[in-house]
Amino acid sequence: MYCPNCGAPNKKRQNFCRYCGLHLSDIEKTFLDQSVFGAETERLKNLRNVRKLTDNAQLFSFLMLALGIIALVFSDTGIGKVLLTAGLLSFFLAQAVREIFGYFQRQNSQKNIRREMSNEAKQPEVKTKETNKLIDEKPFVPVPSMSENSTELLFVDRKSNVSE
Repeated sequence: MYCPNCGAPNKKRQNFCRYCGLHLSDIEKTFLDQSVFGAETERLKNLRNVRKLTDNAQLFSFLMLALGIIALVFSDTGIGKVLLTAGLLSFFLAQAVREIFGYFQRQNSQKNIRREMSNEAKQPEVKTKETNKLIDEKPFVPVPSMSENSTELLFVDRKSNVSE
């Protein structure tokens, strides 16, 4: 596990980062609440497998359609019609399965969003701890400077170019 604050590698058993001192168990709890871990990962894997299966079924149905058209053109037997109907049926069946799983996936994600929003609403507000009291502010009194009483302009004797 890497520290999200400084990027230093840490062991899973460590509670604090050795370099910056960040409390790692709180970070781990935060990451476990996200949907990329645990049971959600299994659901995502299953949905990906269904997606791959329907993609392969649709590819197979396109091949059957192509073979059906070729058989219909070059052959007098009824195999071309059978391949065409099987290809069309398998294509629409695979598309229907894909749409049904997409619908359930959207419903599941909407439920998860609602659940997360209700969990956020149920969480108590964070209470701040009282820290050390600040020093009382006194009116600003400037430090007297060494030239404070002598800020008047100094007159300089100038030599004039005009001779007297």
